[in-house]
Amino acid sequence: MPKEAMPRTITVEVATGEQLVPLSDIASEFGLCSQSIKNWAAKNTGGFPKLVKINKRLFGRRSELDAFKNAQFAAASGKAA
Repeated sequence: MPKEAMPRTITVEVATGEQLVPLSDIASEFGLCSQSIKNWAAKNTGGFPKLVKINKRLFGRRSELDAFKNAQFAAASGKAA
């Protein structure tokens, strides 16, 4: 019997509903390699959010990633975020 795949995005801090996204999914979402995402986060490139390390794995907070994307879209369209 095939094993069901677990969802890649996990929810933590149930009280707040905060979602953490694995580094590999963030890289796919932005169309970059994982190392580029790590560099952006470490250098805060363009306001890119910091990553969270849990059990040697890196995650980004969904709310912060969405805010970053919205700010980038707003800047590209010439509107304030």
